[in-house]
Amino acid sequence: MPGDGLRDVLVGRATPKRVLAVFGTDAKIQRYSSDGDISEITYVYNASDEFLPTRPGCASRPATFKFDFGLLSAITISVHQAELYTTGGIRIRSPHADVLAVFGTDCESLVGESFETLRYIGLGIELNISRGDDFGVTSFVIFRQQRA
Repeated sequence: MPGDGLRDVLVGRATPKRVLAVFGTDAKIQRYSSDGDISEITYVYNASDEFLPTRPGCASRPATFKFDFGLLSAITISVHQAELYTTGGIRIRSPHADVLAVFGTDCESLVGESFETLRYIGLGIELNISRGDDFGVTSFVIFRQQRA
């Protein structure tokens, strides 16, 4: 569910230790220089900092996990995570019309030359959609829902 998480790794609750236990340790780990806490775990890079977005397992685990104050703040699904999808069935390559059918039109929209970003603050999801071709959703970010 948007705003919740993936495989029992919940936004606002999960720690870096939990993410590494669920999704594996073969990732690039970035730390804050001030205190050494983990700020980001990226699975499209391996632990040796090699960009390997199509290696085994990458299609079924998020690209990036971001942390603030030791807790998960955002999960990013990118173009290489074709096996992951939202509760409504939205995934990489889903058409713009399907996104609107599932999440509705009540969102912030930022339209650029190549992409449109739809941000659903109350649902805790932001989707980037390619414009001018039929690719559809190119990435999405799950974050903590903000209630009115």
